[in-house]
Amino acid sequence: QANNLQGGNAGAVVVADNVEAGDASFEGSVTVAEHLYGSRDIAGRVRLNGGDNSVHVTFETEYDYTPVVTFSLRTNEHVPGRIYVSNEDTTGFTINHSAGTTTPYDLEFNWIAIGVEEGIVTISDGTSEAFNVIVEEAPAQEPAVDEAVAEEPVAEEPIAEEPVVEEPAAEEVAQEEPVAEELAPAGNEVPAEEVAPDAEPVL
Repeated sequence: QANNLQGGNAGAVVVADNVEAGDASFEGSVTVAEHLYGSRDIAGRVRLNGGDNSVHVTFETEYDYTPVVTFSLRTNEHVPGRIYVSNEDTTGFTINHSAGTTTPYDLEFNWIAIGVEEGIVTISDGTSEAFNVIVEEAPAQEPAVDEAVAEEPVAEEPIAEEPVVEEPAAEEVAQEEPVAEELAPAGNEVPAEEVAPDAEPVL
């Protein structure tokens, strides 16, 4: 019975031809006598067309933790350059070929991805560090958007320059006033114009 699978008698043994479950958790080791079948998110095959330098694999269902990805080349052709995995996260990964743009033939790879809860990176100096990336960490990037909004007031500063455009207009008015003043003394020089006709007889 199903209640014997979890939380039941520790000595109970359940025998069934097929067992189906949405999610299952095992605290001990699991031994598979025959074949092990997984979804297309666990293993697959990719082809890198000639002239391309990368191919991206997207998981159908996002992992809770960053999976460990391994791959192997399926061709016996000579492959120049370097082949490596990048952009590993809970949604997929990328296989890269540094000399792909100069490679005329296609390359195929087999790959396997296994999700690891609380995975660690073992370092040669004897230390270790975590490598898993949880999806919940993505919202942490939102404050960066708020900072960009805070910079908008800087764009308002150029608006303060508009009064500067009005100042030259005031200066032009000021320049017109002295012109009016010059006309006044020009009126005082009317006797000089009378002298001009006196000068004609001199000629």
